[in-house]
Amino acid sequence: MPQKLTTEYLDALLSELRPRHGVVGATLGVLQDGRIEAVASGLSNLGTGVRCTPDTVFQIGSIGKIFTATLVMQLRDEGRLSIDDTVIRHLPDFTLADQNAAAEITVRQLLNHTSGMEGDFFPADDPEGPSTLSYIRKMAELPSIYPPGRGPMAYCNSGFVTAGRIVEILTGLPWQLAAQELICKPLGLTHFAAYPHEALRYRCAMGHVPNPKDRSQCQLAPATFLPLSAAAAGTALSMSVEGVLKFSDAHMAYGELSSGKRLLEAASANQMQTETIPVSPFCRVGVTHWGLGWMGCDGHGYRMVGHDGATLGQFSYLRAFPELGIAFALLTNSPSRKLYGAIEADLMKALIERPVAAQPPPVTWSHDPQIYIGRYSNIAATFDVQKRERELTIHVNSKVLGVETTGRLEPYCEDVFTICRSGTSVDGEKVTFHEGGATSPHRYIRLGLRLARRVPA
Repeated sequence: MPQKLTTEYLDALLSELRPRHGVVGATLGVLQDGRIEAVASGLSNLGTGVRCTPDTVFQIGSIGKIFTATLVMQLRDEGRLSIDDTVIRHLPDFTLADQNAAAEITVRQLLNHTSGMEGDFFPADDPEGPSTLSYIRKMAELPSIYPPGRGPMAYCNSGFVTAGRIVEILTGLPWQLAAQELICKPLGLTHFAAYPHEALRYRCAMGHVPNPKDRSQCQLAPATFLPLSAAAAGTALSMSVEGVLKFSDAHMAYGELSSGKRLLEAASANQMQTETIPVSPFCRVGVTHWGLGWMGCDGHGYRMVGHDGATLGQFSYLRAFPELGIAFALLTNSPSRKLYGAIEADLMKALIERPVAAQPPPVTWSHDPQIYIGRYSNIAATFDVQKRERELTIHVNSKVLGVETTGRLEPYCEDVFTICRSGTSVDGEKVTFHEGGATSPHRYIRLGLRLARRVPA
């Protein structure tokens, strides 16, 4: 039988694992049997020494994308849009570098990352202040990776800002107010901030990044927020771990609130969780598909939906199991992938009685290196794949971070390679090549959820 986890159990777990993995501060929450247990450990701010408490407010990053998808589906419930509407039906002036692509993109493709447009577009906020409208206008020269709906899933922040602008047009509210009035308040949330200045009402976590002089140590992030014009993609919303779990609880109940009112119609909530496009098992371990906003998996006899988030030094993780009525969330204010992995392993065993999902095992296969060699690029990075002696190498140049790395590509299974640096794999990081053949060059390379297209060298 699954364990009924107590505050004491969670406190001991987080208190042991957080310092072991060098995370500055964190809150952990579990929803089980209709109750939320939440604990905290560490500091909310290294500069002030203020400690985290269970109600500390963290930036939830891209978990905010599920809020945007929820707002869109509320509009669908009201009959004000169809998710198969084209974007230009609601945003007539919407355009991209490829105007034909812009005319084809649908609302559904915005919500499941298949619009094909470049995703990691974060233009600076205008001097007079952040504006979703201004962001959309700046997309006029944004290129596409592939034609709408005709390529693999490619994580797309710009798509969710576009969806957020549709919400603004149809509700008459800025995205932040729409999230506040149409989701946070109906849920009865008490610790949330849709605007940065509102976070001052609460004990507020600050982001931390590795110290470049000693990467084993953290320092305060150089800025507090990513550009707020991208709020609908996850750059603005902050809340406590209890708030994140209350939101997930409404979705696990297929839109019904404890008051008997509805956040969403059941059909819409279910559609958000249902597979719309499969994803490679090497995109994110344990994730098999994307719904509308939610990532998910079906396996081991249960359904899981969830999302991760990352902002400037803040990282969030949410997993929910609708058939079981169980969810857990971890909010942190410094790099925390290893901490989350350790906590997930413990909670999956205790709550779900299942092991953490693993990557498919390696498979030996013969391959022609020539079909992988070349340059691949997206708005955030370039990837140069070359052959040196008998091995393939990869050189990654991050345009956003200004960081360049080189590694060896070790064959893992068909069209999948492990990146090895200094002779060792880096956290099992994989690259996957898409849309090639036994003798024809591949068109795309994937690192995590991001996709890059082949370009001339």
